Amino acid sequence: MKKLFCVVFIFFSIGFSVFSQQQTNNSIDEKKDNQPQLLTQSYESIYVFMYVTSRSGLIQRSAPTMNSVRYGNYPFRTHLLLEVRGPRDTINGITNYWYRTNHGYWVFGGYLSEQYPR
Repeated sequence: MKKLFCVVFIFFSIGFSVFSQQQTNNSIDEKKDNQPQLLTQSYESIYVFMYVTSRSGLIQRSAPTMNSVRYGNYPFRTHLLLEVRGPRDTINGITNYWYRTNHGYWVFGGYLSEQYPR
């Protein structure tokens, strides 16, 4: 009886650890708002600081598209850390890349500059 209990206990322990590992791996690909990250071959990891150059601010988005959810606005001259360069897009006649900030939001690069805006 003792042997049977030990075998059952070991079986459940192994099963639980495998299930926990699978849950951890699945959650790595999700953002804070549980939307999947858009990481494909066209996305590049970067580490760049830039300033917001639009006097009306820069919209924070959930994904690198104009149709994605708006979360807020980075004010003019905000210093941002950009971690991922996404797809190219043209907005208001300006062609540039989308960038993901260290806060997890996407911003359009046409309104960013490495130089402090005047």
